Amino acid sequence: MLPHRPEYEPNDPDFAARVREGFASQAVMATLGIRIEALGPGWVEFDFAPPSGFTQQDGYLHAGVAATALDSACGYAALTLTSPGIQVLTSGYKVDLVRPANSDRYTARGWVVKPGRKLTVSSAELLGSDGRVVAIMTGTIVAL
Repeated sequence: MLPHRPEYEPNDPDFAARVREGFASQAVMATLGIRIEALGPGWVEFDFAPPSGFTQQDGYLHAGVAATALDSACGYAALTLTSPGIQVLTSGYKVDLVRPANSDRYTARGWVVKPGRKLTVSSAELLGSDGRVVAIMTGTIVAL
């Protein structure tokens, strides 16, 4: 469950299909085993069990993998609110790694904090299988 589920009206009645189609076209999501668990206007939730080999030298989930999941959660949360034909691209983000990520399974949740015509601010959190937050992100997403 998100810290809160934002209540936004989508600009595209087919936003969910558009999000799923875009997500499915990213090979990196398949490589990392990330899949969409749920989504709604202004939010998404992913689930994944990273394949072996995506850890850093001490066996924790690599920060780059965490950032990839969080970046996609922020971006796809923003995409849920765009009009048909509009795509999004991350223009910047900040990640905080708040504890070592040593779970076998993770949930990434992203939500829109402030929607805009051209710029949207989104946040995301990565939780381990114990429900504890391991990383958080704030991202700025540009509508193209």
